[in-house]
Amino acid sequence: MDVVLDRLDRLTKIILVILIAVMASVAAANVFCRYVLNAALMWAEELARYCMIWAGFLGSASLVHTGSHISVSVVVDLLPVRVRRYSAVLVLVGSIVFFAVVIVEGIQLMALTRGQVGASLRVLPMSIVYSVIPVSGFIMLLNSLWQLALIWRQRAE
Repeated sequence: MDVVLDRLDRLTKIILVILIAVMASVAAANVFCRYVLNAALMWAEELARYCMIWAGFLGSASLVHTGSHISVSVVVDLLPVRVRRYSAVLVLVGSIVFFAVVIVEGIQLMALTRGQVGASLRVLPMSIVYSVIPVSGFIMLLNSLWQLALIWRQRAE
C-alpha cells in the first residue's frame, strides 16, 4: 500500500507542477495581451483561478501524504510517548471523519452544479472544477487510513 500511495503522491505532484505552470503561463499571456496588444484574454483570469484552486486542494493532499501540514506540537511533545500515540490516533480519526464528509459533500456539490459552466470558460463544466474536492478528499482519506494502520501496527509490535 505504501508503494501505491507513493506513486499516487508522485502523480499528484506532477499534476501540481502542470497546474502551476498553466496558471503562470496564462497569467503572463494575459498581462502581455492586455498591456502590449491592448486586448485582454477574457478567460485567462478564470482559468488561472481554477488552476490555483486545484493546486491548493491537491497540494493539501500531498502534504497529508508526507505529514507536512503545519501543527502546533508544543503540548504534544511534553506528553509521554504512549499518550502521544493516542493523541495521534485521535487526530487521525478526526481527520478521517472530516475527509469522509469532504468527499460526500464534494460529490453532492458536483451533482448540484451539473450542467453549469464557467462565466467566461463556457466549455468547462463547473462540476469538473468542483471535482477536485472529493478527489483530494479521497487521497487525504487514503493517506490518513494508512497512517492510522501504521500506528496500529507499531502498537502491536
